[in-house]
Amino acid sequence: MCVRSLSTVSAALCAILFFLGTKSTYGQFDDLMLRVPGGANALVLIDVDAFYSSPMATSKGWKATFERKWSEQPILLPPEAKRFVLASHLDPLNNLRSNWEAAVVELATPVPLTTIARAEGGYLDSIDSTPVVWTPSHAYFLQLDNQLLGISYPDDRQAAARWMMLSKTGQNAPLSRYLTEATKRLRSAGQIVLAVDLANVAQPHRLDRAIKDSGVLNGKDASPMAVAQALSSLKGVTVAIDFHSQPMTEARIDFGSNIKAVRPFAKDLVLAAMNRFGMPLEDLKGWKVTTDADSITLRGMLTEKGLRQLSSFLELPTSKFSTLAKESESKVDPMKATVDASLRYFKTLEKLIEDLRGGINTDAKSAWYEKTARKIDNMPILHVDDELLAFGAGIAKDLRQTAEQGRTIGRQNSTNQIAAVASYGNYYDGNGGYYSTAGDLPILQTQAINASSQNRTRGMQAINNGMGDIRRKMTKKYQVEF
Repeated sequence: MCVRSLSTVSAALCAILFFLGTKSTYGQFDDLMLRVPGGANALVLIDVDAFYSSPMATSKGWKATFERKWSEQPILLPPEAKRFVLASHLDPLNNLRSNWEAAVVELATPVPLTTIARAEGGYLDSIDSTPVVWTPSHAYFLQLDNQLLGISYPDDRQAAARWMMLSKTGQNAPLSRYLTEATKRLRSAGQIVLAVDLANVAQPHRLDRAIKDSGVLNGKDASPMAVAQALSSLKGVTVAIDFHSQPMTEARIDFGSNIKAVRPFAKDLVLAAMNRFGMPLEDLKGWKVTTDADSITLRGMLTEKGLRQLSSFLELPTSKFSTLAKESESKVDPMKATVDASLRYFKTLEKLIEDLRGGINTDAKSAWYEKTARKIDNMPILHVDDELLAFGAGIAKDLRQTAEQGRTIGRQNSTNQIAAVASYGNYYDGNGGYYSTAGDLPILQTQAINASSQNRTRGMQAINNGMGDIRRKMTKKYQVEF
């Protein structure tokens, strides 16, 4: 889920390309934009009505079958939402992890907070006399208006209270110029837009190391200094998606200076950046790349697998509270409700794990492990079998540990590189060349990566075995094929 969820400049470049984006213009979201907190460096706008009216959503019946088949949908956007804005602050030095996130959702019809509390397994609370809901996913739901819902993550009660006050009084700080301008100038048609402000993110020593390690310049007549200068002027990324028969995506990377030095190998640079960050996207290999004086634009289609991988950046922390609003507890058959909910939960879990298998370089997918863990946390839990929920929580924990191993390797490599710098000088001499680093540095890096790969493989084997065990248990318990 987006609300639970979003290094180097190269890391930033890759991760942003994964966000989806929309025809819905900034002006159509002016009223919601006034509600989001200032200090954000990332913004997502979703016209949910337009999304569900798109050719792809219509042909697949996503809205009509949402309640019965949400496990089959690559993006879980509740039909009761009309528009959705998410503002967040991403940490560029920590794999673009989100420090905080705040969403504003316009609903077609009001949904009682009691319903949301029941759907999320949380409880009703009150902040400064205003009803709110706390959820086990560590988020607060805030009633900003009759049909306007606020969602704050993480569950910092004081921060939620301050945001609620500023939102109601219209005193939120303005967004950065890049975010404002990026959402206005989109030329692509679509239903979703995302913009990330990356100005002044680049740190020279990290950028130089990323360029060298990527190998993109190997065998090319290019000046590392010129490439570094071009990349250090990175301003941000704006992404748009239009759901035709397949999702047509456009990602634009903006710079503050001329990028002539990187134009001949722009696509290789982006692919290398994605792998370095741990978020390889297989679909991108077939995308077309064009360059202007100060921008790189990538256009292409996403598969449903690609959408599932990216949807954790876009989704709300709940996916079915509208149907619960119509549900009468007295009319629910407890056994049928448990079987249906548990089947949907298991099938969704199965798809998420399947998407982590195979594909490009499993060792480069550390970020997907963490995002998948968050998607598991965000799955609806009402009526789901307790043992199955515990199993899902265990998988999420294992995936987080795997992701943390990847971050640990990154920190170890950074420590080794710092030691090498202390002994041998800077990586980059400022004149187009690199100094040598410690002779054993590549060996240390290889050993750490191999150890992580072995742990990752063992972890996936354990998850696969666990999926088989829980499937047999649930099938035997409910006499329904899971």
